[in-house]
Amino acid sequence: MRHETLLLEIGTEELPPKSLLALKTAFAENLKKALDDRQFNYGDVAAFATPRRLAVIVTACEDIQPEQLIQRKGPKLSAAFDSDGQPTKALNGFLKSCGITDPNLLEQEETEKGAWVLYRSTQAGATLSSEIQGMLIEATATLPIAKRMRTWIDAKRAAAGRSPKKYATLEEAYERMKEENKYLSDAQAWHLTIHGISQNEDSTYSWKFDNHFRVMVPYDLPQDDVDALWREITCPTLLLYG
Repeated sequence: MRHETLLLEIGTEELPPKSLLALKTAFAENLKKALDDRQFNYGDVAAFATPRRLAVIVTACEDIQPEQLIQRKGPKLSAAFDSDGQPTKALNGFLKSCGITDPNLLEQEETEKGAWVLYRSTQAGATLSSEIQGMLIEATATLPIAKRMRTWIDAKRAAAGRSPKKYATLEEAYERMKEENKYLSDAQAWHLTIHGISQNEDSTYSWKFDNHFRVMVPYDLPQDDVDALWREITCPTLLLYG
């Protein structure tokens, strides 16, 4: 068994700065719980966050679980064997579910409600690499993401699955352009159509449009920050807005 440094880092869209502390703390605590639940021993845990990153570093993390004790309770002893001492259908079913055929491998457990058949075994612990995906899912499932952030994430995912509308001909796309933009002249509508459309592999046409632009970001930069960002751009730039 080895002890390794485990680093989990998630790239994100822009996160609200006020939420970073709560997000990184929850990420670390959720990951610790996932490790504890799987009996992986580890050292120190540190969390980090930026508007586009959440990360947790775990030191001295074991790369394999301890040997696991498997214990399964079967039917009542009185229902496990018939009058001739042979295994009943109930016991044979229990043996099969345990992956064994020999009833001598079973034990008895005495309780206030009577005696029961019991099966105990051990199996090798799982590796960290085989468990990491499940732990990551658990660690991120309950992060305290603001409602409008969650709504935006769901909208982005929905946009990724949208299929662009297809038009059989350029003329059909042109008519759609005129229908939606009645203020355009015929020449303007035709110009925008032929330059704003692509031909698909099946010879149909679709607009050159990224569906992700339909979803506005939930948190925008303050205007002062936008102005400061633009002032840092020194190359010749054409800015189209509207």
